Amino acid sequence: MEPEFILYQRLLAGDEDEAHEILEKQFRTTARGEVFDRVIIPALLLANRDRARDEDSGGRSRSCLRTIRAIVDDFSGRRGHP
Repeated sequence: MEPEFILYQRLLAGDEDEAHEILEKQFRTTARGEVFDRVIIPALLLANRDRARDEDSGGRSRSCLRTIRAIVDDFSGRRGHP
């Protein structure tokens, strides 16, 4: 399974630790812009698709966005991180 689907699945499950680990691995092995282009943005598009289809019970897409924002902010605050 592709990283964006795994990330989205973990976000939907509310597993922030696993989502953090997925992105941490991606940031270690891939350029920052590529992580956004290939993992983060596609995961957000999946959340948006579900919201548009009314498959977003309980505001999961908002929760996904908040979690991704928090994780990215965490990595952005680390010194020496790409």
